[in-house]
Amino acid sequence: MSKDLWTGSCRSRWATPMAVLLLALGLAGAVLSVFWSAALLISSSALVLSSAIVMLFRRIEMTIDRQELVVRFSAPWSWPMRIARKNIASVSIEPVSPLRWGGYGYRGSLHLFKKAAIVLRKGEALSLKLKNGRTLLITVDRTEEAVAVLDG
Repeated sequence: MSKDLWTGSCRSRWATPMAVLLLALGLAGAVLSVFWSAALLISSSALVLSSAIVMLFRRIEMTIDRQELVVRFSAPWSWPMRIARKNIASVSIEPVSPLRWGGYGYRGSLHLFKKAAIVLRKGEALSLKLKNGRTLLITVDRTEEAVAVLDG
């Protein structure tokens, strides 16, 4: 296994409070559904599920080694996103606004729309132009260092 050349991360300030709020609302709705209706229980279940999904985007960790760039999401059931370095055509730094991408989290689709973004905060993001014409933006701290490693 190759030694990591660079490791970075990004933490979302909004994810944990939002997940706690959704979980609390979901549990309160589940308790109240005993007195009202099954529809409230279904809505409550959706809120609890949403809470779990929000926790997925609480934090990312990114590593770069000689062969690939790997992005790991914070949840234990998440999958790592792997991009071979040989598939990266160019890298740069680009400003990202969550509103431009439709909010926080994983936005877009590399397969369907040929562009995607992992947005955990506003600010600088690593922009990867892939050789297959697709674009991936990743909000990660110390973006300049990641660009230097990928360009090197």
